[in-house]
Amino acid sequence: MALDLDPGQSLSRHARAAELLDADTERELAIAWRDHRNEAALHRLITAYMRLAISIAWKFRGYGASMNDLIQEAGLGLMKAADRFDPDRGVRFSTYAVWWIRAGMQDFVMRNWSMVRTGSTSSQKSLFFNMRRVRARLEAEAASEGVELDGHQLRERIATEIGVSIKDVELMEGR
Repeated sequence: MALDLDPGQSLSRHARAAELLDADTERELAIAWRDHRNEAALHRLITAYMRLAISIAWKFRGYGASMNDLIQEAGLGLMKAADRFDPDRGVRFSTYAVWWIRAGMQDFVMRNWSMVRTGSTSSQKSLFFNMRRVRARLEAEAASEGVELDGHQLRERIATEIGVSIKDVELMEGR
C-alpha cells in the first residue's frame, strides 16, 4: 500500500498534515480492517498514525541507520500493529502500536548494527540499548560522590542495574 504523496511533499510533512483520529473513528476503522479487510480503512488508520511512527524512528537515529530506513521500519511496525490490533479490548490503537513500532525498530537496529550479530535475547537487547545511558549515570554518580570506579566495578554496577551477568556486559563492551 503506497501513501499518496505529492512529488514535492516529504513523508514527515505528509504525516504532520494527516488527520487526528478520535477513539470512535479509530475503533470503526480497526473493525473495518479486521472484519472486512477494508484497505481504505487500513490506509486511513496507518496514515493517521504515521506521525507516531516517525517520532519513534527519530529516537533511534543515533544507531547509524539512515532516517529513511528507520521510518520504513517504523511503518512496518505500524502495519504489523494494525494487523494484530483487537479494537474490542478497549485500548487505543496508538498505545498498542507503540510497542510494535519500538520492537520493530530495536530488531532493525540490532540486525544492522554490525556484521557480527550483537544479541537476540531480551537481556542482550536491554543491555545494548541501555548500557551507554546507565554507564554515564553511574560514572556521574561516582564522580559526584568523589569515588573513582575501576573498569570491573563499573561493569559490576552496570550488570546489577540492567539485570544481566558481568560476562554479558564485557561481551557487549567488546562489540
